Amino acid sequence: MYRKTTSSWLKHWDFMLLDFILLQVAFALAYMFRNGLEFPYHSMIYRSVAVLLGMLDLCLVFFYGRIWRHFAAGLLDRI
Repeated sequence: MYRKTTSSWLKHWDFMLLDFILLQVAFALAYMFRNGLEFPYHSMIYRSVAVLLGMLDLCLVFFYGRIWRHFAAGLLDRI
């Protein structure tokens, strides 16, 4: 009758995707504000920075969620 809710970090995939997209949009807008209305991914350096930002964002979302659960469990055990 009742379904068990997913307790993994994948249940928030829509927010992770939105976070990733908005980070890339903010990066592109900052580039365009600084260098004019050029597309930032034509330059190899800025393309590499965009890929690095994306990878860091995904890693932070994954590891921050795991670490936060670890901290929260430790704090609740102490109370």
